[in-house]
Amino acid sequence: MTRWIENRLQRSSWLGFLIWFAGLMGYSFWAFMADTPWTRALEAAGGKLPEMQPNFPGDEPAQSISALREAGAIPDYLMWQVLDFPYAALNLLATATAMALGLRALKLGAGPARYLLLLPLLYFAAETIENALLALYAGAGVGGALTGVQQGATAVKFAAGNASLLLGLVALIIAAVVAAVSFFKRRGAG
Repeated sequence: MTRWIENRLQRSSWLGFLIWFAGLMGYSFWAFMADTPWTRALEAAGGKLPEMQPNFPGDEPAQSISALREAGAIPDYLMWQVLDFPYAALNLLATATAMALGLRALKLGAGPARYLLLLPLLYFAAETIENALLALYAGAGVGGALTGVQQGATAVKFAAGNASLLLGLVALIIAAVVAAVSFFKRRGAG
């Protein structure tokens, strides 16, 4: 994990952020706005899917999966569990890059603040676990105790994902301000 942190801190650049962010926005636009497995599954489930609602003890997954089965939308839902992986990866890379830019701008990359870069990684891990369990639940009908684990992964996904997005945005603003100040100082000195 420290290797992940060091790589992000050393390799993150504005160009890299723009590439990951553009990829994330393009993929999101396609996945959530077009006629895709996600939009079809969401409609079939009545606008509620387990990955959108972390609520213990977890009767929501059974209701959504049942609605998907009745609508014949399980194939779309299973396909989305696969297609959600690139979204999660792009989200991981965009937020981690933004956070690394901010940490470097504030010269906090060597201190304990660098461990904040684990938040996007935690989001990605929770998303991956959640997708695997939902695919198992929807495809094989396996629920029970796994539903609680899935709901836990969903809760961790939301917490780590929202924290990553917030910190990434703040870090990006800080990095942009530091870069602008540095640019104008150099320009004024030259």
